[in-house]
This record gives sequence, C-alpha cells and structure tokens, in this order.
Amino acid sequence: MDYLKLCLCIGIAAMLAAIACLFLVAFANSGSRNIPLALGTVFGALLLLSIQMMFELRSTKSQTAFSTEFTTDTQDHKIVAYRYKPGGPMLRATNELEANKYLRNTNIQAFDDDEKLWKDMSLFSLVAYFWTEQHDWQITRENLNSSNSPFQTFQFLSKSDDRAQCAKVDFTAVQKMLRGTHNVFAEFKPVGLPFEYMCLPPNSTIVIEPEHVLIRNPFCAINFAVQQMPSMQLNARPRMADTLLPDKRPRFETRTGVIRVTVKYDWIRAQSRDMPKYQTWANDVVERARLWFENGTPEGGIRFADGIE
Repeated sequence: MDYLKLCLCIGIAAMLAAIACLFLVAFANSGSRNIPLALGTVFGALLLLSIQMMFELRSTKSQTAFSTEFTTDTQDHKIVAYRYKPGGPMLRATNELEANKYLRNTNIQAFDDDEKLWKDMSLFSLVAYFWTEQHDWQITRENLNSSNSPFQTFQFLSKSDDRAQCAKVDFTAVQKMLRGTHNVFAEFKPVGLPFEYMCLPPNSTIVIEPEHVLIRNPFCAINFAVQQMPSMQLNARPRMADTLLPDKRPRFETRTGVIRVTVKYDWIRAQSRDMPKYQTWANDVVERARLWFENGTPEGGIRFADGIE
C-alpha cells in the first residue's frame, strides 16, 4: 500500500478514536459549558477537513485511442506499415525494418501465423517507442528547423544512478518480460540509442503483457492496450489491388487494430505540487505514441512494402 494511503487510514482511525474518547470525557463533565463548546469546535474542524479532502482528493482519468496497421508479405516474409511519413519518427521505420531482418534470419516460421505476428509487431513497436522516444522522462527537446528537414536535439536530465530522479529499467528486464509474452521479437534490441536502460519517474514499474504495456508510479498509471479489430482485415495492401501467389492465395494481408490508452491519476496526490510535472510527462507519452503509430498511415509518405533488403 502507498505510504500516504496508509497514513490516511491510520489518521482516520486515530481521529475516530480521539473523537469517541473526547466525547466520553465531555459527557462525564457535562456540567462544564466550555468543554462541550471546545469539543464541538474540534469536531466541526475535523468535519470540514474531511469534506474538503473528499472534494479535492479525486482521481481523474483520460482515455484516447489510435490505430496500428501492418501489412504482412507472405512471399518475401516481412511485416511493415504500408507507408512511413517523411518527417515522422524515422526510428520507427528503422526499428521495424531491422526487426524484420532479424526475424527472417532467426525464425522465418513466425510469418506463418499472421494474427500473432501482427500482435507481436504492434507490441514490439510500442516497446521500441518507449525505448527510443521516452528514454528519459525528463528529456528536453529543441527543434532546429532547416529548409530541408526538421532537426531535433535532445538533452537527458535525469541522473540514472539517483533513485529520487530515475527508476532505472534495464533492457534485460524488458527482454525478460517480452519473452514471457512469447513475442517473436523479444531478442531484438531496438536501435537508435546507445543505452542499456531507460529512466522512468521515481518509484515507477513497467509491466509488459501480450496485449498490454502498463507503467505505474505513485502519481499515475498509463495503460496501453493493443487490440485487434476482427473486421479490419484486408487480403491486400491498403489502396492497392489484390496480388495473388501462384497457388491463388493472397500475397499480402493487412490487419488494423487499435491501441487504447488510459491514464489514471491517483487521488491521494491530486493536489501535489509535483502533479503538473507528471501530467505533462503522461501527456507527452501519449501524444508521441500517437504520432509514432500514425506515422505509418497510408496518407502519403515513403512506401517500404515493395522492397525491404
């Protein structure tokens, strides 16, 4: 149990015991005019405190959703988003293309199960997003726009060896959780950053399940749920004519799902001075995840579906 919630439980129990004891003392001295008046003042103050805490210490929750779409090529054995937008988070394209190469070299049979492969790639892409885009929860970004392309600089502010600033999560722990989900990309390390760890907010934990990634800390919990939409399956590439293999089977299969994100802020710290900092971080996590996955939508962009080395 959170120590603040434990303190609140102890405080309420002590308050009720104190009121009962003081009431008995006042009742035994009912001849006094001042003791009952003072006891009434104490009781009124405690009642006001309780009402105020009930109104101000409230949990809040926000929800959002965005799509995740991948096309499987059963002939060339690859699974990628149909297009990757120029100017989007190119580390997504890099990681997914390199993960394809890894899988073709180590476990080509994984391409036989399209549904599981879609789930595994969606979950792996989500983990790669955390590893590369959210390496440090206190990251600062500066946009340096040029005439050719946008450029962004980063500065990581958290000290990884200071538990008051960073809940250090090693990549070995992430791999272990991915192995527990039987994810076919569990042994592939996301590329783009030369770090073996990431810094989450202090006292944070991360849980990776077959269809969920949950980050929890004393201030909030962020849950990413990867859900396939059974009706959103196309035996072709988006906006392209069907392509058949020699045995008349479709060469391409496109599956579309949704990632539902729920952010819940804990009530016990609703009025903390640090809460705005955590709200800013949580909003950044969700918004950049949306941009990460929307980077693969078929509206313009660079097409990779025809030729991955």
